[in-house]
Amino acid sequence: MKQFLALTLFVLSAASIDAQSAAQKISVKIAAGKFFINNTEVTKGWKQDAASVALGGNDRRRAGYNTTHSYDDFGIVLFERNTDDKLPSGILSEVQFYMAPMDTANNKVMPKGLFVGKLQIEDLKLTSAITATQLQAKLKDYVPTDSYMEHNFRLVYKGLYIYFFFNNEETQLLKISVGPDMRAKE
Repeated sequence: MKQFLALTLFVLSAASIDAQSAAQKISVKIAAGKFFINNTEVTKGWKQDAASVALGGNDRRRAGYNTTHSYDDFGIVLFERNTDDKLPSGILSEVQFYMAPMDTANNKVMPKGLFVGKLQIEDLKLTSAITATQLQAKLKDYVPTDSYMEHNFRLVYKGLYIYFFFNNEETQLLKISVGPDMRAKE
């Protein structure tokens, strides 16, 4: 019995370490209007399947205004547009990366873990420790546009938008959202 218990604990801890190391291997690059997850170009048609293949199976899928695909171990959520019939379209409208703990009350979409992979925009390597002032100074080619709440910055560049959600003091990056800039097409 003790051997069985020890083996079970070993298998569970090995699975946990494997999930964490897999999450650390996620590499996100945004440059010159292109967005990549693990060398898969997401901006090439914004296909949900391409992003899902780059990440592996999702932990939770939820129907709503969009169909969401939450990756708990990776700290990532994919937002897939729905058709007029409220069915998943296969096209992404946004990808979110959770960089630091946030209020999770009543949020069934938010991943249970944080993004621990590599995230780079142009030459800037992002972590939750970046401030809003530092971010704006480093991404000078990105144009600020209207945002819908305080401590939230929306920047656009070459057909992409990126929302940066900061804490109230704007000293810690909490979340990043990336999507096609539909405002430019209006």
